[in-house]
Amino acid sequence: MALKPFYRALRGILRVFTPRMRTIWETPCDGEACVLCPNHERAWGPIDMCVHYDHRDVIHPWYNAGVIDRKGLPAYVRNDSWWNPRSLLAPLYNATIPYLASWILPPVIRSTPGIPVYYDTHVLQTFRDSVEVLRQGEQVVIFAQFPNGYQSHAEELSRGFVMIAPFAWRRLGLRLKFYPVHVSQKERTIRVMSPVVFNPDAPWEEEQERLLRELGEKVRD
Repeated sequence: MALKPFYRALRGILRVFTPRMRTIWETPCDGEACVLCPNHERAWGPIDMCVHYDHRDVIHPWYNAGVIDRKGLPAYVRNDSWWNPRSLLAPLYNATIPYLASWILPPVIRSTPGIPVYYDTHVLQTFRDSVEVLRQGEQVVIFAQFPNGYQSHAEELSRGFVMIAPFAWRRLGLRLKFYPVHVSQKERTIRVMSPVVFNPDAPWEEEQERLLRELGEKVRD
């Protein structure tokens, strides 16, 4: 994967000015294409995975397609709990941050090797792009926790992301591995736990519940 110069430069700056993180593998990495499922750890999870994770040069994080829509981004930011709504400065933040983000975020996100996630009929493109990444032997990163207010995420994981497993099986014959990942700013670690492996022989409804249950037990802030 050839990384864009702007992204390489930005990542290099962040490596200098953010705390160093150590990647710990519970099971040694076998180098296969896989999906990583980190906790969000506020905004630090995505930053640490892109900047400090051992295999950062071959990862493709999912991101909400709304963050590259300059016109729609202010409304997205207001609904995404970027600041404490009870703060005395909340009215100021509400009037400034969404518009600053609309100028800064789209070019930054477009420079990354990420995969846009759609919530309409275009969602199939998200899975096609993800399978192509896996075909190339690289890694997809999915932050599957539901936002649940300011600096908080629900314990329940989003359900739709595990559909990538049957897609990868049908197109690549790959029994996809999902690695739960715990990012801890306090411990300065990115802990990659033993994978949960898709079983294509099981009924899909049962397998979907198993994947969500086993991943949900490990993916926690």
